[in-house]
Amino acid sequence: MKLKHLPVNSRHVSVNLHRPVIHTRSVQQTKSCSVDKRIDKQITLEQLLSYSPESSRSTRSSSTVPHNHFHLHHHHHHYPAPQQTALYFPVNTARHRDSMSSSAGTSSVRKLIAVVRSTPSQKGPVYSRHVLCRNFTALCLGHGMITAAFLPLFVLQSSISSWWWPDDEDPDIFFYEYYTFDVGSLLLSSFFALGAISSLCMPTIIKQLGTNWTLILCYAGSCVFLAVHILPKSYILIPGYVVMGICLGPMAGAKVTALVTLSTKLDYVLSEEEEDEVEVSEGFGRRELIIQKLSRGMQVAQDIGLIIGNLVATSLLWYTTDITDEKGSNFIVDTMFSKVSISSEERVCGALACPYTIPMSLFDSMYFSYANSTNSTDIPLVLNCKTSTMIASVFLGCCVMGLALTAALMDHIQLYIFQEHLDRNKISAAFKTMQETFKDPKLQLAAPLAIFIGLEQGFMYADFSKSYVVCSVGVASVNTVFMSLGLLQSVAAFTLSMWLQHIKQTKRYFAISVGLVFHGCLLMVLYLWKPTGDDPALLYVIAAAWGVCNAIWETLSFSLLTSIYPDTWQAAVGHNFFFRYLGLSLAFALHGTICNSVKLY
Repeated sequence: MKLKHLPVNSRHVSVNLHRPVIHTRSVQQTKSCSVDKRIDKQITLEQLLSYSPESSRSTRSSSTVPHNHFHLHHHHHHYPAPQQTALYFPVNTARHRDSMSSSAGTSSVRKLIAVVRSTPSQKGPVYSRHVLCRNFTALCLGHGMITAAFLPLFVLQSSISSWWWPDDEDPDIFFYEYYTFDVGSLLLSSFFALGAISSLCMPTIIKQLGTNWTLILCYAGSCVFLAVHILPKSYILIPGYVVMGICLGPMAGAKVTALVTLSTKLDYVLSEEEEDEVEVSEGFGRRELIIQKLSRGMQVAQDIGLIIGNLVATSLLWYTTDITDEKGSNFIVDTMFSKVSISSEERVCGALACPYTIPMSLFDSMYFSYANSTNSTDIPLVLNCKTSTMIASVFLGCCVMGLALTAALMDHIQLYIFQEHLDRNKISAAFKTMQETFKDPKLQLAAPLAIFIGLEQGFMYADFSKSYVVCSVGVASVNTVFMSLGLLQSVAAFTLSMWLQHIKQTKRYFAISVGLVFHGCLLMVLYLWKPTGDDPALLYVIAAAWGVCNAIWETLSFSLLTSIYPDTWQAAVGHNFFFRYLGLSLAFALHGTICNSVKLY
């Protein structure tokens, strides 16, 4: 049986190849309608097969007939006589080809669906759960090791300049240089100022080096930074602080980049049961919930690192300090604070403490009295050389372990999507993106919170440690106080992060209000309370409560960035760290210039 001649007429229409199931190439005709055998243009068999199910792959080109030229007509229409060559093909062959194309097409569609499911569009390759969990474990361990080394060192260096040895052995020059006691805070101020600047280059550096290499190189810079504290001379310390300041911003950004990337990849490998468990709550999508879960793990690793680092520092202080060293440390601490009166030995501590400069004549008399009582001509230090060197060496070992874990266990996880607004071929596009963040109204409102986080952390590291803890109970208790801060901070951050998942974003003002009231009460206590050695327990309570407040601000800040900027978070994170490090730099710079009462206001 042959098909009739198919006329060509551009005004007429014919077969719709994407037809309903009832419109098949069957010999019988349905009662409702039938297929018009006419085609409005001369078509070769190859062209027809390129559109029909007879071909398992479309060969459509610009020369073929447009899709909308094919549709249905009824039998009773009359058409002009054919003017072109007719097209003939057997019906049985068409049936056979229909059967073949149907099975081949179904198989192709199934393969296509499998490919689409396994590799989401523009999301990069999919990794197994084992690989992702191993990378997250390595990320947390490396982060915890770096935190264990850095934060206790920041506390001791900013408050009492534990790692600053004079360059000259002449007593007069030595006393003049050493007596500032604020060299450590000035070094950290410059350190965080460089970190703020490097945060602006964070997207560009991560784009060029990749997340893994950025972390590895920055951890190597951290090892250099800690190594210079083994011999803390000025010409050695300053280059080390410069190197680490440059690495600070990219290191923080690479950690967040790795966290978000792993969260996105884990979203692709969730089982059906886990997908049911990850409920899409108010204000959070599934990916944002996974980010919050992983960020809790990172926060726990950070707080555990803070606790372990302070525990190690406390143990080494107790193990390496003898009676002579303790007398020398107390002598130097006495020169840091003014006295209530000339005849009194009571120190001015707390909010009333101000940067103090002792007259050189008074210092000489105090030093000769100390030398006669100890029969020693050695110049006393807040931390003796043995203690400071051992602490720096242990912290260096922690940093090397973090570097080794990161290099050995972390794989090159391809970013789920590079920021679409960044041009991969132009480095200047990353700088342009950072410039645009300063014009974003939402980030402009978040900048004061980031500055406040830096200021309050700097106040705790430098001023609270020196004017409240060292002044009242001594150097040996500084690290134990910060252990309590890390413990309560971990509990508060974990609890708050879980609670935020189950409330609307519009109701977060409740958490902000609680943080403001709680922090305001702490500031009032610090302003009115005068610390004494008779009641040291309150120092631990205040530090723990301050850790809760700090957890509130940091959790809210990170949650804000990941929820408002789910796909453009890199520039927003760099903007946030820029202002946070700026606040830390300002806090350390003001440590030796402004009284505590002014800072608390």
